Amino acid sequence: MRRPPHVLHLLLLFLGAALLAPAADAQTYPSKPIRWILGYPPGGGTDFIARTVAQALSANLGQPVVIENRPGAAAIVGAEAAAKSAPGLVGAAHPAARAQGRLSGTGGDMKSSCVEWRALALAAVAALAAHGTALAQGYPVKPVRIIVSLAPGGMADIFARTASPRLAEAGKQPFIVENRTGAGGNIGAELAAKSPPDGYTLYMGFHGTNAINPVLYGPRLPFDPFKDFTPVILVARVPNVLVVHPSVPVNSVQDLVALARAKPNALSYASQGTGSSGHMAGELFKITAGLDIVHIPYKGAAPAIQALLAGETQVMFDIVSLALPQIRSGKMKALAVVGPQRVAVLPELPTMAEAGLPQVEGGPWFGLFAPTGTPPAVIDWVNREVASTFKVPEVRERFTSQGVVFDLGPPESFAAHVAAERERWRNVIERAGIKLE
Repeated sequence: MRRPPHVLHLLLLFLGAALLAPAADAQTYPSKPIRWILGYPPGGGTDFIARTVAQALSANLGQPVVIENRPGAAAIVGAEAAAKSAPGLVGAAHPAARAQGRLSGTGGDMKSSCVEWRALALAAVAALAAHGTALAQGYPVKPVRIIVSLAPGGMADIFARTASPRLAEAGKQPFIVENRTGAGGNIGAELAAKSPPDGYTLYMGFHGTNAINPVLYGPRLPFDPFKDFTPVILVARVPNVLVVHPSVPVNSVQDLVALARAKPNALSYASQGTGSSGHMAGELFKITAGLDIVHIPYKGAAPAIQALLAGETQVMFDIVSLALPQIRSGKMKALAVVGPQRVAVLPELPTMAEAGLPQVEGGPWFGLFAPTGTPPAVIDWVNREVASTFKVPEVRERFTSQGVVFDLGPPESFAAHVAAERERWRNVIERAGIKLE
């Protein structure tokens, strides 16, 4: 997954130039405006960072640093334009362009070029260091919006509204939750993905928009969730639980597998809709155990639960928090937790791994993302404050009592989780031949 460079990447580029260029007297440089050729289009993460650095450089050098966008051919067009220019300018080239020796600023006299590179690089290092410190100390300076692409009252909305007061208190600015629903969450996700990467738009993403939908919709999606978002923090996972109608004569996962094998297509399972977490879990279960169980999609969790309670379907994968009241009342029979560990609210319930099917894992998860190119200092700040919010004992207890499992790790672990989820559900979708109706 290729992402535009962020502040750290640009800092390393300039620092490398400073170290490699020979020492020379650069006190007179620059004596005129500098043209910075950028091989990426306007409005992207690289463009945003470059313009921020250019503004700081202009102040430090006493001459304007002008950004000129020359996108095309994986940034080679811009790099070539810079390479063929007279010495005394700088271009942020794509790594492939740099590998071909097209790093700008090397046309013309080498000694003059190195003098200019060294002066510019050292100024850029100072500017970037100051910029990063300012971000860490000054963010936020205006209200921040958290886009939720699911309906008010759902898990994504609840997590966002729980975090927003704490973020507002820590940042001394409002953190406003905006619900932008529709198209399976894609409408809100697109809005967030195409927002400026300045830290003032965050997205409460989830398994649908950030792992399943990209595979189901493919090129029909007007944005790329894997390239257009930077993971900030995985807030929580909400495990699914495998439940059956009380009339089904089974008491374990192995009983259900044996019954389904003995009577192919006699059983049906309800899901919250095509591409939902319950649908994915059901198909993974069928593939892993080699079963023929009929899938019946409903428009949401409520009608699917009602169908199971009425005996219209016999099996369902639903989140613990929604199934728990029905399990405790005896209206549903729980067989296993679809997760890596047992849940505190149903300690007697085994995991699918304990039931002999360790491959059957996965369920809803929710976490904050930012548009790609958002400064790392902002991402670190949000990660730290959100983690603090959900580590408060009374907040944590309120959610864990409903079966929620918190993660709250660093951005890198969230990125690894998203990548693993994408591959898991891609495999299931392709093997099961799932298509949107």
